[in-house]
Amino acid sequence: EVPIAPAPYGNPSLSLFPLSLFQIASIDAVRGGASVRFGPWTSGGVFNLVSHPIPENPTISVTAQSDQFGDAGAAASYGGTHKKLGVYVEYAPRFGKTYREHSEFQSHGGIIKFAYPITPRLKIESNTHLFWEKTNLPGGLRTSDYEVDRFQSVRPYDRFNGHREGTNLKLRWKPKPNHELQIIGFYSHSVRSSVMASNMDRNLAMPVTLLTSQPRVFDVVGIEPRYALRIDHKKMFQDISVGMRGIYETARLREFWSDLPAAGGPPALVSGDTKACPKGLSTAPELLGRRCLDGRTGGYSFYLEDKLYLLDTKLVITGGLRAEIMRQGFYDLLNEKSVPRPLQGGLLPGFNVWYGGDNVAGFVGYGRSFGAPSYFSATINMPTSSDSRWIQPELADMVEGGIKLMELGGVYADVTAWYKYFRFLRDEGDNAIAIIPGAHAYGVEAEVEWEPGEVWERVDGLELKLGYAYTGSRVLKDIYTGNRMPWYPVHEAWGSAAYRFPFGLKFGTSAEYTGKQFTDYGNITQWATGELGTMPAYTLMTAFAGLQAPLPQGWRLEFTVGVKNLLNQVWFTRTDDLNGGILAMRPRTFYLNIGFAHEFIRGRSGEQARRREAKRKDYPRQTASERRNQRLMKRMYGAWL
Repeated sequence: EVPIAPAPYGNPSLSLFPLSLFQIASIDAVRGGASVRFGPWTSGGVFNLVSHPIPENPTISVTAQSDQFGDAGAAASYGGTHKKLGVYVEYAPRFGKTYREHSEFQSHGGIIKFAYPITPRLKIESNTHLFWEKTNLPGGLRTSDYEVDRFQSVRPYDRFNGHREGTNLKLRWKPKPNHELQIIGFYSHSVRSSVMASNMDRNLAMPVTLLTSQPRVFDVVGIEPRYALRIDHKKMFQDISVGMRGIYETARLREFWSDLPAAGGPPALVSGDTKACPKGLSTAPELLGRRCLDGRTGGYSFYLEDKLYLLDTKLVITGGLRAEIMRQGFYDLLNEKSVPRPLQGGLLPGFNVWYGGDNVAGFVGYGRSFGAPSYFSATINMPTSSDSRWIQPELADMVEGGIKLMELGGVYADVTAWYKYFRFLRDEGDNAIAIIPGAHAYGVEAEVEWEPGEVWERVDGLELKLGYAYTGSRVLKDIYTGNRMPWYPVHEAWGSAAYRFPFGLKFGTSAEYTGKQFTDYGNITQWATGELGTMPAYTLMTAFAGLQAPLPQGWRLEFTVGVKNLLNQVWFTRTDDLNGGILAMRPRTFYLNIGFAHEFIRGRSGEQARRREAKRKDYPRQTASERRNQRLMKRMYGAWL
């Protein structure tokens, strides 16, 4: 429930994913038509990364994973409720290298959670996370270099380091039945710095002549009070929630240049100071500022949501409205110029209707998303006269609807159609920014899942799944009118099969096909330096065998061995950063995960309840839009996930 993205105003373009995977217990996807509580940047919905809950009984766990390339990670945690105080502590280091040269890395993540019920109606919770990372950057390859060795790195100087500290405090108060007041306060401090070899023109086709360092610091503080209540009527009831969020953000963005190391030595020490911005002839080259901005943003939002439950909860109508108001400005230290931006904002409505019985249901929803401009885009498109226009916030309208089969002889299925329309869509690079006045994307998805064990006991534990998605997209206004949108494959298909034995052993396989896609709005098919062009279609298969078994005396064992990219499919992606080019993606990879946990059970009845809970089946059903958003998240943050 707390924004994880740094400034400006919740922009989700994270160059630092500030969490360990071990800290994430589950990922919930909230659809756009039902997410007026969240924002900004909610095109299609939001991801809610849920950390591990505080257990009732004291519990310790240790987990480790590794693959044949040396990418290793571990985690250790303790949690429990002592009298009324709940505590959860976790530490998760990760280290090693990936399948590419010059990819050595290490990271350290930690989380501390507390929960304390002050009274039966008043509860206080806190969540603090810490994350630190240092990694070498393999960088992109030119087409010619990729053909020689796709896993090589020709950029020995590029590196990245950063850290993030964040904390939040939640207060939940129930003044009377069916009423709740929740107040969330949060703060985060994020530091990120990259060093890359480049040249004065930032041209990937030219030889590198210097090192550019880009330290950035973001501080975000916010508060969100929310009041929710349930009102009972004669033949219906409704849930109403009203709230607001205020966020204040500061940012320091710097860029420094220095000479390349002589005779292939270690990288020169480039300034990481983000407070000052030295300039003048007497300044040392590695301290000379090339871009120095201090940014400030204030963002405020107000939302109201009403959910009606009719026809014995078979019909649910949700309507809401969110208002976003923000003001952004920055100070250019090099030119000693203050650049305030005008007040910007908008109304973001959301509407959703759900109707269904025990087996079949249908829904239709609509939502609008607001995306604030970044400081970087403002510096590129800074108005020079009263006739110049500021960059407008990005707006996205989305409509989706579908039919869901929730159970029929062990068959679960859904079909979802969706449509998005974008206004002032921004494509930011290192040197320029493209504003797409209008574009749209649309598609349909279908998935069928069959669990024959629900009707035939002999095959209990067998799971079969098959799905397909079609996506169309077009630029509607601009010099690229008629072109397809980048990063939108037309065809996707997936399937899986798995079997779980009664004693907890499970094995299975899956396959996922992704069709050809463009990586730029010009729909360029090939570029000599590799950063632009098409991404060919590829198919990835996985296979695994794992065991999740409760053991006597509160012990639990988890073990998985598997292989990713089973067929060793050659596939890649592209990037147009300062070190852009072709990025080879994962080859065939064998991995191993193992974990142990021990729960200190309080009494024999607690042990029996734990074993009953472990045997209980749970079949979570995702909607098609949730799966689409999670596939997008994997493409965006694949390096971490």
